[in-house]
Amino acid sequence: MSLRCTYINYTEDALLNIIKNKENREIAMKKTLSSIGGELIGYYGLIGQEYEVMMITKVDSLRDYMSLVAKAMLGGAVKDVKTVHLYTGEDVEHAATKALGDSITYTPAGN
Repeated sequence: MSLRCTYINYTEDALLNIIKNKENREIAMKKTLSSIGGELIGYYGLIGQEYEVMMITKVDSLRDYMSLVAKAMLGGAVKDVKTVHLYTGEDVEHAATKALGDSITYTPAGN
């Protein structure tokens, strides 16, 4: 599964409703991610940053992740989403092993 860090800004109306209803959006995000076979690793509000929320997720398919973002945008409560793809030390090890091997065909420019 791929790890992603997603930054979110809510619309003004959504923020007002979250406050008025004392709504914990982490619960909704866990349920939403579960519905696409994903997992919520962490959900954090941000103060003093460009974005209001940051969450770390595990989602197997980029297409499923894109569908989740599109669904959130269609709901009208989210106005801005930024996604950063994350990797682990194990991912680096795997990539380096593959890059040093012969399975990838690549010729540098000028050769």
